[in-house]
Order: sequence, then C-alpha cells, then structure tokens
Amino acid sequence: MLAASTLARALADPPRLPQLRLRLQPALRLLRSRHAIVALWAAHQRDDVALALGEVDPAQPQNALVLRRDDEVLVVALAGAAAAFVAALRDRLPLGPAAAAGLAIDPAFDVAHALALLLRLQALAGVAAARASPATARRGASR
Repeated sequence: MLAASTLARALADPPRLPQLRLRLQPALRLLRSRHAIVALWAAHQRDDVALALGEVDPAQPQNALVLRRDDEVLVVALAGAAAAFVAALRDRLPLGPAAAAGLAIDPAFDVAHALALLLRLQALAGVAAARASPATARRGASR
C-alpha cells in the first residue's frame, strides 16, 4: 500500500508529474461492462435480493474497480473517464498519458479526485519517476 505522504512527495514536483508512474495493487481488477455489474453485485449483497434486483436496470453499462483489502472484497463503480485513467495506469502508462486517457472520455475528468479515490481504497502500491530516455538524459547532461 502506498502511503499518502509518499504520494504527496511525488506529486510535489509539478514538472515531473506527467512522467510519474503509479503502480496499482496486483489484486486490482478493472471490469468494463455493457451491463449493470456493480448494481447487480450490490443487489446480491442485500438481505432482500429480489427487491434489490427489482431496482436495477441490468442494461445500464457500468465499470467496476474490484480489489481486496484484507479479507474484504471491494467493488466500486467508476465513471468512464476514471475507468480509462485506471486502465492506462494498469497498462503502466505514466500519469500524463493516463490523465489524457480520462480527459479524452470526459473533458471535466478530475484527476485529483481519481487519485484520491485510489489512495482511499488503498489501490496504489507504489510510485516511481519514469526512467529518462537516452535522448532526455543527454539533453539534461548538456545543460
């Protein structure tokens, strides 16, 4: 689990933010569905499943973030932009391109809110600066 203070230190260097790499918990899964997967799962967690299922529109598309925390399984609904952001992080893209993936879905996507959610869910396992390419390293050395 990534400590909030560690993430705060990494986020405190604005010029490096676009290349920052966040590592997600290995047990985290992102599910994208044309069906109401989160609502259906939540309905089955209630005492009166039949009543709860009656309140679900199964044709409603949903994205789910699924992860374990201790002995608990968490299932959290994600908007399309947040799901794109998490998918990009899962694919090991740096923060800049991951944010761009979310913003491509919804120009009002709030990266800070998405990061706060991942931190609160203990979904982040680590953070690292991206390795400089040889060209970037040469430019930095020539200054």
